[in-house]
Order: sequence, then C-alpha cells, then structure tokens
Amino acid sequence: MALNTTTTLSNQYQRYFNKVLLETAVHTLVYNQFGAKRQLPRGVGAKDIRFFRRVAANSADVQTLAEGTPITVFKDLTYTPVDATLAQIGEAAKYSDLVGWTALLDVLDDGIDLMGEDCALKADDITQAACMAA
Repeated sequence: MALNTTTTLSNQYQRYFNKVLLETAVHTLVYNQFGAKRQLPRGVGAKDIRFFRRVAANSADVQTLAEGTPITVFKDLTYTPVDATLAQIGEAAKYSDLVGWTALLDVLDDGIDLMGEDCALKADDITQAACMAA
C-alpha cells in the first residue's frame, strides 16, 4: 500500500483564507500642520477666503537699552494677505449591492478607509505646494 501524503492527497486540501488584512504603511502627514483650516460660511456669495500673515519674528529688531534713554526705533507691524479659493476634490469606488452582502472581506469599510487616507495625502500635497510657492 502506497504512503498517503499531503502531496498525493493535494486535491483534498484547500487554501485557508484569513480574513484579517495585512498591515500597510500609513503615510505621515507633515505639511498640514502649517495650514489653517477654516469654514467658509454658507450663503455668503463667495468662493474665496482671505487670511492674514503677520511679519515674521526677528531677533535683530531687539535693541540694547540704556538707562534714561528712550527708544527711538520702533517696529512696524505689517500684515500680508493670503487668499485661498474653495476647490472640490473627491474620489469614488463602485461596488455592486451583491458584493456588499456576500464579500468575504469588508470591502466597503476598507474602501472608505483607503479613500480617507488618499484624501489626507492629497490635502497634504496641496498644502506642501502652497508652502513651497510662498
């Protein structure tokens, strides 16, 4: 009698399917810390918002003082306008209703998570481009 092994009985074995996804590397958002997020109020008839940036700090403007001598050089505070225009960005994926009910993996939630990461990366890219342009 021949020895039965996993090789000789391979047609009786199937691949075990693990429903846990492998971890993926998630990008670190860097540039969004330099952006300002504000809501554009509804119904104001505008697609633009104006921010103001004050002059940068400069240690060279600090003076040495002498007792009894008034300061004669004063710092000018200037503000530079920064305009931003509202822009829409987005992404979509198509799934049939049957996939939502029958898929082994939770493709709907995974798709939402992935598109959320994509959107965050896009926002970081936009902020980076604006920072580099300035």
